[in-house]
Amino acid sequence: MVPYVLMTLCGAAYTLGDIAMKKWVTNPSIWPYLAGAFMYLVGMNFLAFSYLYRNIAVATAVCVIINIVSLTIISWVFFKEPLTVRQLAGIAVSMIAVLLLE
Repeated sequence: MVPYVLMTLCGAAYTLGDIAMKKWVTNPSIWPYLAGAFMYLVGMNFLAFSYLYRNIAVATAVCVIINIVSLTIISWVFFKEPLTVRQLAGIAVSMIAVLLLE
């Protein structure tokens, strides 16, 4: 249970960091940049602690896939970016990959 919580927190922190960096790109200010960098640091710490429980490849893959899936959903819902069939297929394949790695 603990490794999944850590990997989920890692993915969530990376997602928040990505959103902050997107804000920084569209509205250059030091604060979104610092917030994004801080969230990446937080995410990396969660990832590092997940290595205590899972193989490095599995932990990193799960963290990144959580980040990608959440970013895809957030960009579709909040930023009104289109969600293609190819992206949905990629998400499905990535989830299958995690199941095969476990």
